[in-house]
This record gives sequence, C-alpha cells and structure tokens, in this order.
Amino acid sequence: MFGNYIQRFIALILFVVSFFVAGDMTKANLYPEKEITESSTRAEFVFENKTGYRLDIKVKVDSIEREAIEFGKGQWVPVGFRQTYSEGIENYRLYPTEKTTLHIEFVNSKGEEIMLAAGTYRINVSYMTTGYSQNQTGSATFTFNVVADELPSVS
Repeated sequence: MFGNYIQRFIALILFVVSFFVAGDMTKANLYPEKEITESSTRAEFVFENKTGYRLDIKVKVDSIEREAIEFGKGQWVPVGFRQTYSEGIENYRLYPTEKTTLHIEFVNSKGEEIMLAAGTYRINVSYMTTGYSQNQTGSATFTFNVVADELPSVS
C-alpha cells in the first residue's frame, strides 16, 4: 500500500519536471509544406515538434545550399534567401505534435526574387529551446528537393 503512494509521487514529480526541461531538438522535423518547383521564388517550411515536450523555441535559418553536381557530387553552393516568421515564431511556444511555418523567399545579392533550379537542396537551421533552468542550442540540416516544372504537352 505504501509502495502505491511512492509510485504516484514519483509519477507526479516526473510530470512536473517535464514542463521545465528543454526538449530534445533532434526529434524536431522540418519539411516543405508542399512540393517546391523550379519556378518557385518562395516556400513555406513546416517546423514540427516531435520531442514530447513543450518547446519555447527560437528558430533561425542560417543557410540554404544547392547541391552543385556540375562541380562534383557532394559540392554545395549557397542560395540567397530571406526568412520571415509566422506570427510569434521568434519567441514561440510549441507543444508536442504542434507545427508552425517558416516562410522563405529566395533572393539574389540585390534582394530580388530568384527562381530555383531543379535539384537537391539543404537548409541549415539553428535553434534554442528554453526550459525552466536550462537552455539548449544547436543546429540541424534538412534536405529537400526542387522538382522540374512540367512542360505542357503538345497535341
């Protein structure tokens, strides 16, 4: 009988602690909201919390790169971009299984929109999660594909 109270007490303590521990961002996911085609000048990426904890997050896109096969497999070249946030993402509270969106515009060095070429890209993000007494920072790289536009069929 006394053991039952101890189990309940331990479960209660673990439950309370889970609200104050920063989540493990290796379990977060980032992916394009819809297929990105080579005529795209912007894209939305879904950031999904799969950590099992509430995340108080700050997510920043550090770079976007295109795999430049013309220079050899595994060679990456930078792609210009501008990041905008969903409402409140800079200081966003994201509960388990919740999602938010990062909006990206692809731009050249003059800030003008550019269209992407078909191929493989990678997006590098840095993040900070906030717990009651602990912050976690880190970065992650996610890959995505840009597909060629379909040519209209000629009858």
